[in-house]
Amino acid sequence: MKFTKRTEYNQLFDYPSFLKELQFDIFLKDLSVWCIENGNYHCRNLKFHNLVLKTLLELFSERGAKIEIFYMKQVYKSAFPSYHTELRYLDFSILTSVNIKGMFTNCKKMRLEGDVLMINNIIDNFTKICNNIEHLTLDSPNIGPKILQNNFLNPTSYTFLNEEIDRKKIISIILSKSFSITQSNSLTCLIISQRKLKTLVLSNQSPVNHLPFHHTIQMI
Repeated sequence: MKFTKRTEYNQLFDYPSFLKELQFDIFLKDLSVWCIENGNYHCRNLKFHNLVLKTLLELFSERGAKIEIFYMKQVYKSAFPSYHTELRYLDFSILTSVNIKGMFTNCKKMRLEGDVLMINNIIDNFTKICNNIEHLTLDSPNIGPKILQNNFLNPTSYTFLNEEIDRKKIISIILSKSFSITQSNSLTCLIISQRKLKTLVLSNQSPVNHLPFHHTIQMI
């Protein structure tokens, strides 16, 4: 694959340095489309895709990007089937590399939705690079009102004690009812590792449910 050489223009601003919000699902989807059009590769052979992903993230980090808001939402499957196939094979461990992880240090707000919560390795990598999240939203059709009501949540109060063992025990029980053991353990580790976490939102906005809801848990 040969990239066309372009003439460099003097820019008024160093645009990557202004990057504060990263909608990772859109970024990966657009990258997928570009790679299919320019890389001539198959979903199970993603060396080219992973190389471009790594190069772009390193560029963002090198130019001073500091992500404060990170979203990775569900993408419409029928419109972008290749994107969903590729998620299982992308090398998300590159997020933890020395040349990339620094731009996630100050991430304060994160929302993970739908299929993202099914990818164990990406949750584990988020745990390694993000430890200062203040507001975390987990949105999954697996989480239902009965799961929360029947698992040690006081219906008159949404506040947990600021003791790690209590928080970890309750959250682990809630998540274990919604996900597999591996997934619930990964999500619990992500939550517990956040030193500045103020709000955890367990949400279910799936259209297949008659009563979408969200439940906010405040950390004090």
